[in-house]
Amino acid sequence: MKLLLADDHEIFRDGIRMLIETRTPHRIVCETASGSEIGRLVQTHAPDLAVLDYQMPGAEITAVTAWLKKRFPALRIVILTGTTSGVLHARLVEAGADAVLPKAGDAETLLKALEAVAAGRQVLPQAIREGIAAGAEALSLTQREYQVLRLVCQGLGNAEIAARFNLSDRTIAKHRENLFRKLGVGSAAQAINRATELGLI
Repeated sequence: MKLLLADDHEIFRDGIRMLIETRTPHRIVCETASGSEIGRLVQTHAPDLAVLDYQMPGAEITAVTAWLKKRFPALRIVILTGTTSGVLHARLVEAGADAVLPKAGDAETLLKALEAVAAGRQVLPQAIREGIAAGAEALSLTQREYQVLRLVCQGLGNAEIAARFNLSDRTIAKHRENLFRKLGVGSAAQAINRATELGLI
């Protein structure tokens, strides 16, 4: 298989590259430290599998995963994450991730996951599955509502969020109204507290 490796920590990329090159027949054909480069690299190098760090500068990896799966459905995607939020893990699975693995996991777990994903199987360790089940309360949020929530939690207003997505203020206001209703809150401050409780941020 041809692999793409995306992580903004060079020492971590070096470790994964060495592991793959010495323990598997696969090869890494491209690397990046920026989420914004992933789409271009996939288009240019046509990898079979992408190993992506969840927290990277330049792009929101859940959105990147959904974009890749829509345009390159045969591409296998493995997400490595340091977050323990079951809600975030569920979002990655909904977006099309073939595997979600704890970044603190061991080498053998990663290697076995790569082979399983290459064979067309989904890999979600027990801890990840349990976290997803525990976070099911917030899974009724749509992808856009989730994105709006993250920006609300960053202190952005409707106009600023609308500009980010090239949408109208009215559309963002509706998304905001819906997500507040689903979370059972009436203000941005309450939404931030609730999102924190649920592990959304």
